[in-house]
Amino acid sequence: MHPQRQLVAVAATESARSIGRLMPWLGFALAGVLISTSPVLAEPFNFTPIDVPGATQTQPMGINNSGQIVGFYWDSSFQSHGFLDENGTFTTIDVPGNSGFTEALGINNHGDIVGQYQTAVSDSGGTSFFYHGFIYDGSTFQTVDVPGQESVELTGINDNGVAAGNASSPGSFGLSFTYDGTLHTISVPGSLFTEAFGINNAGTVTGYYRAPPPGFNGFVENNGTFQTFNVGFDTEPFGINNYGVIAGYVSDSGFLYDGSTFTLLNYPGSPDTIADGINDHGQIVGAFYDPSVLGLYRGFEATPVPEPASIFLLMIAGLVTFAAERGIGRKRSIGRSQSRSGS
Repeated sequence: MHPQRQLVAVAATESARSIGRLMPWLGFALAGVLISTSPVLAEPFNFTPIDVPGATQTQPMGINNSGQIVGFYWDSSFQSHGFLDENGTFTTIDVPGNSGFTEALGINNHGDIVGQYQTAVSDSGGTSFFYHGFIYDGSTFQTVDVPGQESVELTGINDNGVAAGNASSPGSFGLSFTYDGTLHTISVPGSLFTEAFGINNAGTVTGYYRAPPPGFNGFVENNGTFQTFNVGFDTEPFGINNYGVIAGYVSDSGFLYDGSTFTLLNYPGSPDTIADGINDHGQIVGAFYDPSVLGLYRGFEATPVPEPASIFLLMIAGLVTFAAERGIGRKRSIGRSQSRSGS
C-alpha cells in the first residue's frame, strides 16, 4: 500500500576507506526515501480515544504537524464549545459574545485556528441566530462574514493563512470559497451546490458537491481546475494534507484517498467512523459511534503503525550514519597520525 517502500542493500566489498566515503551519501539517500514519501496509507493504525472532560459528545476536526488537535464538544446543557487538545491538555475556545455555540474546525502549523460561532439578535419579532466564521491566532479573534449570507463557516486554514469555507442563507444553496482577506468563490461546474473543507499549503481545496444523480461526490480544486472522485454513495472529503492525501467519510466509514488508492478507516468495534482531519505524518482525527451508550460519539486519533520495511530502513539509516561517523573519525585519526609522523 502507499507509500511504496524501497529497500536499499549495500554490498560492502570495497576497502574501509571507500565505504567511509560512500556511507554519508547512502545515509542521506535512505533518509530521503523516508522523508519524501507520505506514510499515510500504511496499516494498521493505533487508535486513541479523545474525550473532553465533562463533555457529552466530542468531535475532533483538525490536527497539525505538531499534534495539536482542534474540534468541538457539547456540554451537559447542549451548548457547543471549541477545544484545543495539546497532548491531552484541553483548552476551551469560545468566541466572546457567542450565544452558546462555538466550533473549532481547522488548525494550521502556526497554531492558527478557524471555525464558526453563533450570535443571537432579538427584536419585537423574536430572536434570530446568525453564524460567523472566525480566525483565532491564540490571542485575537477575527470575524469573517460574507455579505448577503446569514451563515458562514471557516473549515480549514493553511500555513499561508488562506482559509476555506462556506456561506449560506435560508432558501439558497449558498457558496463555497477561499479567503485570504478577499473572498474567492469555488463551484464545481454543473453542481447544484459545493461544500469546501480542507486546504493545504499548495492551495489545493477538497470537499464535496451534489449533482444529478443523487449523492455527494468528492472534489479537489487548485487554481480553478477541478478533479472529482467517488468512493461510494455520499462521498464526503473533509481534510487534505500537504502530500495531497484526503480524509473523509463514506457509508459509515472513514476513508483515505491518495489520488489513486482508497482505504477505509474504521474504529475497532464501532459501526460508524468519521475521518475529519489529517496531517503530514499521516495522523488522522475524527469521531466514532460508541455502541455502549445510545447516541454517543467520541473523538479519536489514529496513528499509522510503521511497516516492518520502514523500521528496517530506519535501522539501516542509523547503522549507516554510525558507520560513516566511525569511518570519518578513523580517517581523521589516521591523517593526524601521518601528519605527526611526517613532521
